[in-house]
Amino acid sequence: MTPDTFDKGMIVLLATFPNLKASAETLSAWRTHLSGLSDEEFESAIAAFCLECTEVYPGTNIAALLA
Repeated sequence: MTPDTFDKGMIVLLATFPNLKASAETLSAWRTHLSGLSDEEFESAIAAFCLECTEVYPGTNIAALLA
């Protein structure tokens, strides 16, 4: 996926879950773990996650749920 697609997806994710904390290190790890997804796969995963998950807890492995 492109860096722009990742950034836009993170904006949507963090706007949907405002209590989700994502440090620069966390975002870098997510980018690395999710880099194998195409733009379309990533966008679809973000949309599904935001629509299907009602809450995100500390320690939730976001990358695993999106991949």
